[in-house]
Amino acid sequence: PTQGDQMKSATLPFCAMLLLPIVCHSAEPGSAEDMYEACAEMGKPIVKDGRNYLPFTPKSRYCEGAFRTIQANVYLFGSRGLGVCVSQPVSFPDLATTFMAYYSKNIDRKGHSYFLVAMDALREKHPCQVVGGG
Repeated sequence: PTQGDQMKSATLPFCAMLLLPIVCHSAEPGSAEDMYEACAEMGKPIVKDGRNYLPFTPKSRYCEGAFRTIQANVYLFGSRGLGVCVSQPVSFPDLATTFMAYYSKNIDRKGHSYFLVAMDALREKHPCQVVGGG
C-alpha cells in the first residue's frame, strides 16, 4: 500500500476515536462513580430456559448503552488507537465487570470520566503486545 492508502485507512479510526467520547456521552451518567453505581444495578444474570438474562433498571440501562458502545468500538478500532486487544469476543457485561473491578481498586478516580477509567481498565486487562521494542 502507498503512503496515501495508509493515511486513508488511518483516518477512519482516528476520526472515530475523536467521536467516541461524544457518542458515549449520550449514554453516560458522567463520572466513574456514577457509572459504577449504574452497572451495580445491573445485577447478576438470571438463568431461564438455559439462557442468561440480565435484570435491568432504568439506571442500569446507562451502563448497558455505554459498554455496548465501547464493545463495538473495541472490535472496530481496539488495537489501532484504543490500545485494547481482545483475543476472543467479550460481552458488554464482561466489559462492565472489568470496569467495576478496576474502579474498586482505583476508587480515587471516582470523579474522573467513566470513559477514561473504563479504557484504562480494558488496557490493563487486554493489553496489546508490543512488537519489536524500542
